[in-house]
Amino acid sequence: MRRNSTPWPMLCAIGVLACLSLTVPSGAAPTHDDPKIHDEQNPYEGPGHRGAALSPDQTGRILDTFPASGVELLGWVPLGELPGGSTRANDITGYVSPSGREYAVIGLAKGTGFVEVTDPLDPQVVGVIPGEESIWRDMKTHGEFAFAVHDLPRHGEQTGNGIQVIDLRQIDAGQVQLIREVNDLGLITSHNIALDPASGTAYLAGSNYGGPPLSNGGLIAVDLSDPENPTFDGTTIWDETYVHDVLVTTYQSGPYAGREIAFAAAGPAGLIIIDVTDKSNMTTLGQLVYPNTAYCHHAWLSDDKSLLYVNDELDELNDPDVATTTTYTVDVSDLENPTYLGSFTNGLPAIDHNPMGRDGYLYEANYRSGLRIWDVREPGEETEVAWFDSYPDDDAASFNGAWGVYTGLPSGTILVSDIERGLFVLRATVIGVAETAAETRILLRGAPNPFRGATTLRFSLRAEEPVLLDLHTPSGRRVARLLDGTLGPGDHVVPVNLDRLPAGPAASGVLFARLRIGTRITTERLVLVE
Repeated sequence: MRRNSTPWPMLCAIGVLACLSLTVPSGAAPTHDDPKIHDEQNPYEGPGHRGAALSPDQTGRILDTFPASGVELLGWVPLGELPGGSTRANDITGYVSPSGREYAVIGLAKGTGFVEVTDPLDPQVVGVIPGEESIWRDMKTHGEFAFAVHDLPRHGEQTGNGIQVIDLRQIDAGQVQLIREVNDLGLITSHNIALDPASGTAYLAGSNYGGPPLSNGGLIAVDLSDPENPTFDGTTIWDETYVHDVLVTTYQSGPYAGREIAFAAAGPAGLIIIDVTDKSNMTTLGQLVYPNTAYCHHAWLSDDKSLLYVNDELDELNDPDVATTTTYTVDVSDLENPTYLGSFTNGLPAIDHNPMGRDGYLYEANYRSGLRIWDVREPGEETEVAWFDSYPDDDAASFNGAWGVYTGLPSGTILVSDIERGLFVLRATVIGVAETAAETRILLRGAPNPFRGATTLRFSLRAEEPVLLDLHTPSGRRVARLLDGTLGPGDHVVPVNLDRLPAGPAASGVLFARLRIGTRITTERLVLVE
């Protein structure tokens, strides 16, 4: 699918209207001209998948539907299973609670969804925090909190949630809570939010804050030293141009040790590298307009921070010289002089969107061609090694299918958000990270759950280890100690009969089983029914 190159789609395809919106009369609907609106489709309505890891069959498909290679489908949560009535999904991130339980945090048209994926074969919906309806939502986590922003509301009016601060301290108990919405100094919308845990700072990109010429949709540094009360005072701004998205990291070694650096994807302006160490004096270090720059959309650093992989969202649409999905490689070993090295492609026509790396591999959410996984350990010899195509109909250059990917969970579980089909929980079978994760992951499952009177807890050990298994109420009161000793390798089954416990269950009808194996801890939420 090919479109003519015109200035208007270049502007509105990525939500740059977030910074232009102050010139739009109240009640107007500028997002109606966005290509994502033109390509909008009805959401998938049907069952997802749980209970087994599915590999591609002899036809190269999973569930007779999704083309795949080197990837297993572990779980699938369609939009219809997420509360709130959202008919679209957008970005994705992950969260690990202090107990080690793993969660997907998925952006939805009408809020932010939380899904436990500790057992990737049985993803469990925790809940949805409602938000202003928008095509674009972005989320990051820090400590035991999540921070969500959105771009222009669906109806185009000048209303918004600013930064939603979401409490995750009770997420293991099945509860997430909106603490507050930060609308300081007129903040309404932001296209993206980035976070550097080393500095405890969040960065807004493409926000309306201040309005031109104060921020120009550039970078806004937000102090998270008190995560329940994010703050910014109007002085921590880099406003040379609009920034669509940004990757921020603090260098721990080498010539830039101790400096906090932002790699800003600035649309038609290309890549901009900014020293953000001093939040009140953020300084441009270098800039690069690579060949065929149409709209620099997002980027990811190599593990050694010498290379940057750049996705351009509009080159496949608007540049006649770019006919296939193209990722650009930039040498950033000298931050003042970023250098274009080359590009790579798999020959498909789809639009590349959001990348994330891990252990020498680059994972890309590429709209209608789904998740694509590249071995990038040898610069110049990048090779596509695996994929899961969540949009099976075609690979056209349109805004449907896979929006985002997250690879940061310790287990190695891969999360993909699909605009029409919701959350996919995947595992790469061709990459060592999956094998490493399998050695360390511990799972505790109760069945039946919910249950009446009695249930069974199951877990497995790979070696002989000390084990402690307790039952607790939601308030932390221990109901019973079920195991305390050393067990050998293999599967273990522990029956739980409430009639034989010395103390009864919580009045709320919820108990928590807490399993400690060596120094690792996991929990299972058990629901009691009358």
